[in-house]
Order: sequence, then structure tokens, then C-alpha cells
Amino acid sequence: MFGFLGVAQKLDFENSFSKYMCKANWGIYINHILIMIVLNNLLEPIAANIPVVVIYAIELVVTLPVSIGLWEVLKRIPVIKYVLYGL
Repeated sequence: MFGFLGVAQKLDFENSFSKYMCKANWGIYINHILIMIVLNNLLEPIAANIPVVVIYAIELVVTLPVSIGLWEVLKRIPVIKYVLYGL
């Protein structure tokens, strides 16, 4: 863990993806919680028949792109942007 942090310090660079993630990280963080709760409720009926690793993989693959998409949509609505994100 500490070795990774030491190496990451040396990789201090900036590109378009890292600039975007710096701006969008709060919204993505807020949205991913909501999406994971909804996704867990949708997967609950079939969760007994699916291995836990598969459920985690489904959540990982679905949550990140959907939370980014939801952030992009909701940040353009002024009232929701203020109420949900405090921006």
C-alpha cells in the first residue's frame, strides 16, 4: 500500500481525464451510492443463485458509467445541482 502511494507521487501528471475527474469526483461519489442501492435492490431476488464475486463485478461495471452519466445529466439542472450537490 505505501509502496503504491510512493510510486503514485512520482507519477504526478495531468491530462484531460484527470482534469475531468477532479471536477466531477463529488458528483460521482454522491451518485454511486444511490446507484448501488438501487442496483442491490434489483439484484436481490436473484442474488441467492449468483456467486458474490459476480454480483460485485456487475456492480462495478454498472455503477461507474451510470454514475458518471447521471452526474452529467443532473449537473445541468440548476435546482437539482444545488439541492443534491451543493454547487
